[in-house]
Amino acid sequence: MTVKAALFEDSAALVGLALAALGLVLRQLTGSPVWDGAASIAIGGLLVAVAVKLGLDSRDYLIGRAADPRELAVIRAGIEHAPGVDALLDLRTMHVGPDHLIVAARVAFDDEISADRDEDVADEVDRLLSDRLPLVPHVFLDPTQAPSGSRPAAPR
Repeated sequence: MTVKAALFEDSAALVGLALAALGLVLRQLTGSPVWDGAASIAIGGLLVAVAVKLGLDSRDYLIGRAADPRELAVIRAGIEHAPGVDALLDLRTMHVGPDHLIVAARVAFDDEISADRDEDVADEVDRLLSDRLPLVPHVFLDPTQAPSGSRPAAPR
């Protein structure tokens, strides 16, 4: 996204300079100040167009877009099949950039697992998801007791 923004901004600057030069040349050739004003309006329109395009492209990252269904399936499988995890109770994801994803999950660990071991499980899930996803996940597991008779929640 950063490269794209720099390319759009620099291209707009070059086109804006060309429009300004054209407006000044036409003003000198015709003697009419209309060309200078028209070039200024065209430069303003160009800047608005570039701003709108960049805003639309980065909108999902600004508002915190969730992972897509394919990524959710990989994340869900990675957490549910981790050793020591009895159930995935809740799963939340949010993109915080084009290459970074926050994964927050409430999980029910096996009753035999220690507090030190649940940190190791979180690290294992983090490594597994890093290998399987084309982005950098930041995994946060919240160890929670599963309510008796309840079913795991669907991802949101």
